[in-house]
Amino acid sequence: MKLSPFIAALTIALVSTGCVSSGNDRTEESNKAAQLSNPDSSLTTQELYRKLVSLEDKTENKLLSGLFGGYSDIERTDYGRYNGDGEFVQDEQGQKVDDNEMVRIEKVTGKRPVIYACDFGLGWNAYEKASDAIYTGCAEDLILKAKQGHVVQISNHLISPINTFSDNFKTAVSNQEYARIFETGSVERARWLDIMDEVAIGLEKFKQADVPVIFRPLHEMNGDWFWWGADNAEGGTAERQALFVKLYQDMHKYLSEDKGLNNLIWVYSPDRGRPSLVEYYPGDAYVDIVGLDAYFNGQADIDDLKADYRVMTTTFNKPYALTETGPRSNWNPNGRWLPKTPFDYHNLIKEIEKDMPKTAFFITWNTGFGPSWNLNAKEAFNHPWVATLGEF
Repeated sequence: MKLSPFIAALTIALVSTGCVSSGNDRTEESNKAAQLSNPDSSLTTQELYRKLVSLEDKTENKLLSGLFGGYSDIERTDYGRYNGDGEFVQDEQGQKVDDNEMVRIEKVTGKRPVIYACDFGLGWNAYEKASDAIYTGCAEDLILKAKQGHVVQISNHLISPINTFSDNFKTAVSNQEYARIFETGSVERARWLDIMDEVAIGLEKFKQADVPVIFRPLHEMNGDWFWWGADNAEGGTAERQALFVKLYQDMHKYLSEDKGLNNLIWVYSPDRGRPSLVEYYPGDAYVDIVGLDAYFNGQADIDDLKADYRVMTTTFNKPYALTETGPRSNWNPNGRWLPKTPFDYHNLIKEIEKDMPKTAFFITWNTGFGPSWNLNAKEAFNHPWVATLGEF
């Protein structure tokens, strides 16, 4: 992969500020890593984070399995609503998150993943109000999942706060427009706060139920496909990187302090396929887990991931994860995602065991990206390292 020339300088700066492990005192490092970015985090959130940090020291059940179940209020979109035979499936139980993916995985592997993920944002359409574009109904279903032993993860494909009312999460934003998000009294600032207020409604449901959330906002920022991300295909300019850092910090402060959401474990997750993995990092005071979104055509992509893994785990003293993973896919004309070529999930787990042992968890995307649609899912989920429901 191409690494930015700024990485070396940034790594030196991170070392000087104590963000990078010196390797001299493992206990001190573990204690440091176990400190959440929100000092007011709830006891249950602290306990989950301690368990995540301690996974590295285990010899079995140390790699948590996870799945993306679908977008919130799934009845308002067809995404993910297909079974293994490509048939459209109505959810007879009334759940707003696609449980078909869980059923598919269990049918193939005999196991259920530990982490259950949902997305609050349907930002690919144009909306005038955030309340029309952010759906949080899956919170109730995931609270039930948490009572069954699952760990909850929430991400957001957010609409843009730029005031055009015809933009979506892939509408390009200039740096000048981006900067207006932080201007008090601007329309863009008001819309950004409206977006965060809607997200907070769903996160508050988890707080009231005392359910910690692995929260992954503003992902793949080093790619140029989301409005919050890079302003070019080469990892973005320094100006854009600084704007993103400010946006992430602004969100952290607003949700943690202004909204009092003390149940969040914050994730920083750039894309493996683009440079500038570390330049967008908001700082240790705002991040609890670092990870990579990584999709593969084959072994060469997994080998590239190993180099990126080393960058992330040597630069940051935080738990590391594969925050999205699976095969690269094409959009099928009948409305389904299908693997371009079947992907061997067991091989990925073996490569993690061999060369990426600090990986705390992996989350597979749904439909054709997921284990049940690909190769050796049963072997992957029954690997001694992989923890499934009831094993964490």
